[in-house]
Amino acid sequence: MEEIGKKLTRLLKHDRYNNLNKGNIKNLLHALRALFLLNIYNKNETFIFKYQDFSKFDFSLGSDVFSLSRGNTNYVFSETNNRIDHAILQANESPFILKYTSDSYKEILTSKTLAESSLREFVEKQSEFKDKDFLKFIEGKNINQIMNEIGKFRINNLIPAYLSFDERKKLLEENNLWKSYLMNNRMSENDCEITRENIQQKLNLSGLLWANNIIFDYNNKWLNLALSEGLCELVIDDGTIKYTEYENL
Repeated sequence: MEEIGKKLTRLLKHDRYNNLNKGNIKNLLHALRALFLLNIYNKNETFIFKYQDFSKFDFSLGSDVFSLSRGNTNYVFSETNNRIDHAILQANESPFILKYTSDSYKEILTSKTLAESSLREFVEKQSEFKDKDFLKFIEGKNINQIMNEIGKFRINNLIPAYLSFDERKKLLEENNLWKSYLMNNRMSENDCEITRENIQQKLNLSGLLWANNIIFDYNNKWLNLALSEGLCELVIDDGTIKYTEYENL
């Protein structure tokens, strides 16, 4: 867009007669749009707000005609799950980069590290960790995956496959995890039905619900910081923006 503006200026300046048709409303809007962007870069403002308020931010920045692209949120919540604090952050179609402030970023990472440590401590105290076959089965899995496997393993031990279908169905229907699963998912009558074909799936879903509830309880604090209370900053991409590297987190 900037190059278009420069080219039009040269044409009109050096050969106005032959290029007078270039001075039209369309090209005027191109020039005004370039000026709008130039003013934004020159002001180089930083806007700070909670992550939950990002959707309310006015990207017209006072203009009655133009508005910037909202950009994306790749460098906020998802960044906490895929650390890139050593890398230069890059804007896409927006001149702005959305990121956590340094203080919020450190607070979120600290809280997340503590949650993972506490969850691992909880997991390793579970009786399944005394089962050699189970330990072989979870090799290479992360802590959340291990928690999910414990949930499935446990409910399948409570309602084992060697029981008759009718016995397993009765035990599952009486199980509080299954009742919670039905209540949380507001399932249709057909989806609630337990059959010979789907009983194993229903058992696993109940175990996963138990595991996911525990995972959420341990991660609730840092998730609240990341998605609600954490402060973000909207900064101009000058080619040097990155997160502070915290090696011990």
